[in-house]
Amino acid sequence: MENSPDRDQGLTDEQVAARRDAGQTNRLSSTGGKTIGQIIAGNLFTFFNLINVLIFFLILLTGQYANTLFMGVIISNVLIGIIQEIRAKVVTDKLKVLTQVHASVIRNGRPQQVSIEEIVLDDVLVLMPGGQIGADAVVLTSQELEVDEAMLTGESVPVIKKAGDKVYSGSFVVSGSATATVTRIGDKSFAQSITAEVRKYKRARSEIQDTLARIIRFISPIIIPIGALLFFNQYLRDQVTWEDAVVSSAAAMIGMIPEGLVLLTSITLAVSVTRLARQRTLVQELAGIEVLARVNTLCLDKTGTLTLGTLRVADVIRLAPEGSSAPPVAAGTALAAVVGAFDDRNATASVLEDHFGPGPDWPILARKPFASARKWSSVTFAEKGTWYLGSAAYILADRYPDVMDRVRTYAAQGFRIVLLAWSPDLSGRQDPVDCAEPIALVLMADTIRPEAKASLAYFSNNDVKIKIISGDHPATVAAVATELELEHADQVIDAATIPDDPEAVMAAAKKYTVFGHVTPEMKKALVHALKADGDIVAMTGDGINDVPALREADCSIVMASGSDAAKGMSHILLLDSDFTVLPEVVKEGRQVIANIERVASLFLVKTTYASILAFIFIVIGRSYPFDPVHQTLISSFTIGIPSFFLALEKNHKRIQPGFLRRVISIAVPGGLTISLLALIPELLQIAFQIEEGQIRLITVVTTAFASLLILIRICLPLNFKRILLIVTMAACFVTGAIVFAEILRFPVPETRTWLITAILVGLAWPLLTLFRKISNKLSDRLIQNLPVD
Repeated sequence: MENSPDRDQGLTDEQVAARRDAGQTNRLSSTGGKTIGQIIAGNLFTFFNLINVLIFFLILLTGQYANTLFMGVIISNVLIGIIQEIRAKVVTDKLKVLTQVHASVIRNGRPQQVSIEEIVLDDVLVLMPGGQIGADAVVLTSQELEVDEAMLTGESVPVIKKAGDKVYSGSFVVSGSATATVTRIGDKSFAQSITAEVRKYKRARSEIQDTLARIIRFISPIIIPIGALLFFNQYLRDQVTWEDAVVSSAAAMIGMIPEGLVLLTSITLAVSVTRLARQRTLVQELAGIEVLARVNTLCLDKTGTLTLGTLRVADVIRLAPEGSSAPPVAAGTALAAVVGAFDDRNATASVLEDHFGPGPDWPILARKPFASARKWSSVTFAEKGTWYLGSAAYILADRYPDVMDRVRTYAAQGFRIVLLAWSPDLSGRQDPVDCAEPIALVLMADTIRPEAKASLAYFSNNDVKIKIISGDHPATVAAVATELELEHADQVIDAATIPDDPEAVMAAAKKYTVFGHVTPEMKKALVHALKADGDIVAMTGDGINDVPALREADCSIVMASGSDAAKGMSHILLLDSDFTVLPEVVKEGRQVIANIERVASLFLVKTTYASILAFIFIVIGRSYPFDPVHQTLISSFTIGIPSFFLALEKNHKRIQPGFLRRVISIAVPGGLTISLLALIPELLQIAFQIEEGQIRLITVVTTAFASLLILIRICLPLNFKRILLIVTMAACFVTGAIVFAEILRFPVPETRTWLITAILVGLAWPLLTLFRKISNKLSDRLIQNLPVD
């Protein structure tokens, strides 16, 4: 390998090419996303599909081919799942290209922007505030570099890095700047994968996916043993042929498998991802959609979220207190000198640089870059003393009350205020609170987003509390909140006055709506307090100062124009950096999750009654009452087709926690009702010697119409579309039962068959009501018995 790079010139094109040829790039062996092959495999090779294929071949051996129709439904489901997931992948991959994280490197003596994967060994990185460190490196030069390594170490306090110190991929620059040479890349790096490390640190928790996993873990171990017991029970005790025993046992196993539930959940979420992509919203985690649907508290930053973030200098107010010994320098000149002393530019510094132009060439003795925790920067110039730029409250504290009165007055008018202060200190080590004199106030104005008021009104009207959490002066933030007509905009607090005590933070989080002078750690503490109080919290942000709070929130929403650090934490990324699309994102999430919850109950009713009946018929030594073809007919028109229509309905109510309890409140009563209604015909056959075909017809028709009654309960309150759906499904079932009577082995119904069926269907609703009251009392115990991770 060619020699190491010059720290000023970096690698040459030839050196970069040589390292690429040697495989010394930052490309990872696994990027964390699914490939198309993995999507296909994930949909094909599942435990339930394996059981279905096994059942299919066993039924083929019996020669009863009509009972293999269920496989057509399985294949259709799998194909739909694969197509929808691939469509979602194509859309999201295109959007991810637009938000790809880049690194700044020096090559051929010039800074260049390259993607993280294009970094090679020995590259010279240029590290700037908010940037993501793309590979392990050793610092060459440092201008007060502070790095957030919380993703790697869990330690939230930024680490100061000097020349010779190591920095690691997966960490972010908080303040300062540096150059560093890459020492380890790709899979050999300390964090192995930036994206994977970020995701491992804080994933969105999906209550639905967790619940479905618990249900599947509960059902999976018992399906095959119950199928085997049913087979031997019927073959040995009931003296049926092995072919009939196989078919009957297969029907029970098929009924116990909620084969469409997991698939429908994945499909619905994938379709939602595609819809949101059309609104320029990138869902980084599917669970983020669900969490956002459950959110009842939304924490917003002011700048760039409620406002356009395009600041301009409105005025410069000269202060020059009486008796000041500050150098006779124009405020604009001093401001330009301070801003020009740093290579990095945050939004405020960029505005000042554009307004005041390049600064004078004053010799620099010391400097401290801006940090969100202290809210000021400083530069010490030879013969000119130390100049401070930042928040008046943090630089002056309680000194100069007349200046602070003016700051509050301007802030109440909606201005963002930056203080320029001076001290004679030449060491650059003194705290400005002890020595700084106010020189000038810079008034900057921002523009409120035109649609922000309507967006806030939507959340207020839809059970979502708004908290505005900003580093700006409380009066400035309050002025914006008032102009937007935010509810409780008068509940304002200076976060700097909140004691460093969990109880005090909790009390403030509950009481106040508008928070100013908020440090990154206080943002995190406020989010934590809201969560501890039982709220489900979403946090929006775009800067490095937002990262701790974004990491703490249940759902993190980040502007694509934000820092790499913030984007690395996001569950949902707004590609146009427009907060006002959030109402539509929330509506989509609520619709998807509410409808998944509704249809989940339908699938689990079938699983419940199939499991109960399998156990009962093993005990009583009778043949299972259904064939697979019966299950296919019933499930298609009472579960499968209705569930796809219901999953597309509009439903924008906030989703409350307790998914499993609500599902059980329908699945268990429904399963018990159908189990009892299917058992009664068997008892009648024993008592009155009713022909087996008539009993089969009674059982299937009763089960179908009881299932339709459960569908009616799930659809309450009824509207025209839902009534049409239910009537259509009933008509389709009856038509199918008549047209395919021979395949279904249905005889011509006798008079008493009609009578018994009518009585049993009439009992369904009262039984549903009775069992629901009982199950509500027992649901907590049942939930506790489900397996957990």
